[in-house]
Amino acid sequence: MPYRLRTSIAVMLAIIVSQVVTVDLFSQSAQELDRLAEEYYAKRDFTRAIETWMIVLEQEPTNERIQKKIERVYDEKYRRDVAFMKARIYSKEAKKKLILNLEEKNIDAAFRAFQEGKKKAEEALSNFVTAYRIDPLDPEMQLMKEDMRELDRDIKAAEAKIELDRKKREKYLALLACGRENMKAELFRESLECWDNLLAIIPDDSEGLEGKRKAELAITNRLKFEKVQNLLGQGKVLFDEKKYFDARQVYKEVLGLDPRNGEAKDKISEIDQKLEEARYAEQKRLQAEGFYSAGINYLNEYKFDSAEEEFRNVLDLIKDYKDTKKRLAEIPFLKKEYLNRLQREKIQKIERGIDAGMVAYAEGRFDIAISKFEEVLALDPKNDLAKKQISLAKDAKSIEEEEKVDANSPYYGLVNVLTSSGKQLYEAGNYMESRKKWERILQLFPKNKAATIYMLKCLKENPKEFERFSKSLVEEGRDLLKTKNFIRAKSKFELVKSIYPDYPGIGNLLRAASAGEVVRPIEKGATAGAINAKYNLGLAYYRKGGEGNIKKALQEFRWVYAMDPNNINALVNINKIESILRVSRGEGEGAGKIALTDEQRRMVRQYYYKGISYYANNKFDKAIQEWRKVLAIDRNHENARNNIKKCLVLLRK
Repeated sequence: MPYRLRTSIAVMLAIIVSQVVTVDLFSQSAQELDRLAEEYYAKRDFTRAIETWMIVLEQEPTNERIQKKIERVYDEKYRRDVAFMKARIYSKEAKKKLILNLEEKNIDAAFRAFQEGKKKAEEALSNFVTAYRIDPLDPEMQLMKEDMRELDRDIKAAEAKIELDRKKREKYLALLACGRENMKAELFRESLECWDNLLAIIPDDSEGLEGKRKAELAITNRLKFEKVQNLLGQGKVLFDEKKYFDARQVYKEVLGLDPRNGEAKDKISEIDQKLEEARYAEQKRLQAEGFYSAGINYLNEYKFDSAEEEFRNVLDLIKDYKDTKKRLAEIPFLKKEYLNRLQREKIQKIERGIDAGMVAYAEGRFDIAISKFEEVLALDPKNDLAKKQISLAKDAKSIEEEEKVDANSPYYGLVNVLTSSGKQLYEAGNYMESRKKWERILQLFPKNKAATIYMLKCLKENPKEFERFSKSLVEEGRDLLKTKNFIRAKSKFELVKSIYPDYPGIGNLLRAASAGEVVRPIEKGATAGAINAKYNLGLAYYRKGGEGNIKKALQEFRWVYAMDPNNINALVNINKIESILRVSRGEGEGAGKIALTDEQRRMVRQYYYKGISYYANNKFDKAIQEWRKVLAIDRNHENARNNIKKCLVLLRK
């Protein structure tokens, strides 16, 4: 039975057995399962150890002690796999160099080939020792152990050749050619003599030993020899046609007739290597396509860092896969273009939000104003104008709610009764009693508009009280002007004027509130013309665009506002530019780690350890799929990311 097939069957049986065992294991306690897994681990049965600990995790998903044990065994198996892989690669390279040493006639070139081969062989042996110490019972390890012994013999034989003097070496090469030519000409007795003489010089020479064995077989059993040679010829034809399964079967027939046939053994080993390489090549292609498709999807979702990672994984497997290199090279440009677009859109949203909020505030739509300014702060948390305007809008809304008690207020019924009673008393000319009703409302809601109007009407008969109350309303209006709350100020002034049209200066105050003017003077040394010129210069810089021009515009608008604190347009432009500069610097945009839900954490654990389970069974492609599921949920899971990289190393080789 082919070794690879035998190994596959063994793995399948192990899985079936582990599944049968699992049924019984579920009834065992976590402590018993842990002890059983430790026994498997002590026997270096990594796969069953991991599978058993996985059952514990299914019962206790957050058991950190078991998780650490699984991680430990996974790391150990990975070190074993890498060392085993390197041993196989270096062994193959060493044999190539030793063959060059064997056939090189130039002493210096032969010595160089030997030195290179010896170095590769030492690396192969060193890595094999590492792998063997970790997992000495593995069937593949036992086969490689024989390969290492053979490699050691080849090194000694090559070293013996190097130590020969030139004449002996020339004689060795001549005898080697003699043996080959006579075998080809079917002069087996003459060939046997050549091989005997060659082995007298180098007793461990592998080709000499094999040549002698073949010659002896041809002499003692010509029929068997010819049948073996015929089968070897068939095997070669099939091998050259890349019909590896058929060729392998023919070489197995050769070994059935001639169990020590070195050529058949070498060819079977070479075929197994090619079949394994083909299997891994297909896995590489499928994985590369998976990474490539994921990279394209991430590009479409503007997740450039994730796309870059996927494309680099593709190139780790297949360096020239499709247009991966081109797409990878385009990512910095696409990322920059996308970020610039996001910045432009964000700046536009901030500008529109500020404008809409200011308009809504000016029109007395305070809820909308608050909503717009809150949207601005979500985009630009350091926007001072938005913070200030939210405060003003909330104050204005609070005052508005006090001016008119709505049906949702717990005092609605009481205020309605007092209002109705107050109006009836006023209409009846009982101003004193009417006033008491309005005073009770104002105690609850000091800004209530209806109560304030009737208070003024009731006090009109008492000039001194009327003057005092009117003056308090005007002062409130002046304070509102200073805070640029023009709508509320205008409302106060209109209320006083409706009852007391001749109040001193009320007309000027109304005009100031209507024009949106703050009662603060322009700074000395700044004429209206100079301020206007500076403002227009700021606009010109702003419209040119570019960070340099925007910063110049900011300087001009700041000067305008410092000279003319009444200039609301300058203040708004200052705010816009400061937001633009903050957005362009990326302030307040920290991505941070997104907290996972309990369900997401459960799924991450499930996929992650399932990946380790697949890895334990050497199913690297499926392990990668599970770890990619982990990263789809948690991009910051470094263990999953590193494990994918480790598997790519094994697949690539």
